[in-house]
Amino acid sequence: MEERVNVGAGKVRVGAGVTLLLNIVLVEGIIKEEIMTKKVVSRIKSAFEVDIKGLKELFGSVPAWRHAVELVTNVFDEFLGYVEGAVTPTSCIVELTKDGNRPAQLKVQDDGGGFKDPTDIYTLFRTTEKRNDPTVAGRFNAGEKQLIAVSKEAVIKTRNYTVSFKDGVRNTIKHKDPNYHQGTTVEAVLPMVKGDFETAVEMLRNVIPPEGINYVVNNEIIPRPQSKHGVEVTMPTPVLQEIDGINAMKNLQRKTKVEIFEAETPWLYELGIPVMTLEDTQFKYSLNVHQKIPLSMSRDLVARNYIMKLIGLVNEASALDGVMLVDEEDQGANFEKESMSYIKDVSALSKIHNTVRPNSMLYSSNTSANIQAQMDGNDIVQRGTYDQATLKRLTDNNIAQSTNVAYGNFVPPQITPQSEPNIVQSCPKCGFRLN
Repeated sequence: MEERVNVGAGKVRVGAGVTLLLNIVLVEGIIKEEIMTKKVVSRIKSAFEVDIKGLKELFGSVPAWRHAVELVTNVFDEFLGYVEGAVTPTSCIVELTKDGNRPAQLKVQDDGGGFKDPTDIYTLFRTTEKRNDPTVAGRFNAGEKQLIAVSKEAVIKTRNYTVSFKDGVRNTIKHKDPNYHQGTTVEAVLPMVKGDFETAVEMLRNVIPPEGINYVVNNEIIPRPQSKHGVEVTMPTPVLQEIDGINAMKNLQRKTKVEIFEAETPWLYELGIPVMTLEDTQFKYSLNVHQKIPLSMSRDLVARNYIMKLIGLVNEASALDGVMLVDEEDQGANFEKESMSYIKDVSALSKIHNTVRPNSMLYSSNTSANIQAQMDGNDIVQRGTYDQATLKRLTDNNIAQSTNVAYGNFVPPQITPQSEPNIVQSCPKCGFRLN
């Protein structure tokens, strides 16, 4: 049996980052040295690294116009003010040009206070005070980083820093003058085909700027469109909250202003920034929500129940103000059934139902009653038009009634078959009867 006795140990440095640990043991009277290699692991502040190529693969499919509009969103957030005492911009100047088949040139410039910390330019998902404020759109802290990832090259000028990006390499120049740059300027070279470029320019022009800021796209001042109406409704909004000692973005219910705009193609807007089209809902108006909307990081996906609730509450509040956003053409529209389920005010419910479906009665299983209701000039609201809760509110409040209630005792008249007339057939010459 082998006997091992520890008689001593020592450390010898043999190179940068490597230490040899000598463990001296006595084996059968012979001293042997066991050498164990121990690597010194460096410690860095960040637990993660970001691969620019991988980031580009993820965001390269995002429509090009969203990257440009994201920069405008940042300027608007600064204008709306989420940091007390910060210098807010008075203008947002956008230039987007393209020469033939060459990449597009994007430039977004403002006259605000600039980046307080220049490392925010290239630090993904850093905590931001925007997450505490529901009245600004920012929360992901990823917009300009996504732009940089998909650009051939980009440069950001702010305060006394010039930070450039090309071929996956970042260069930072710090200038002595703390006010070397006025405001912030972002320039990028973006690969865009002609169709994407034209769409980007159009979407930049479709942005609804907040009141008080000068918004210019390719030397054209973009005014705020005239709204048809404005209401206040209570909707969920994601805000940074502490729950059980953990800070996380959670939805809270908050009253917000919603602007209603007539539009050839209706859109959902978040603080003036286009999010997604409302065409599939068949609702006729664009809606601009003045607070954060619960949406995906790509900023183009919103839960259907949020949209239906928003349409329902906007219709309800507008009806109470005497402004009807619906009419008979909205019978059977994709938004009708789901949005009606959110309308609880009896007066608004009555106005909306009777505007969309005037002279109507609710379908019943009494076929005779349905027939008589139609004979009296009523339209029948078919099964599945409303959910059960809406039907109950309609009937409980005498807004609408089923055909069975109105004509339940109706007995259709019996039709007595008439006998055929007794026709005598005879010969016209001699008068002989033929039958």
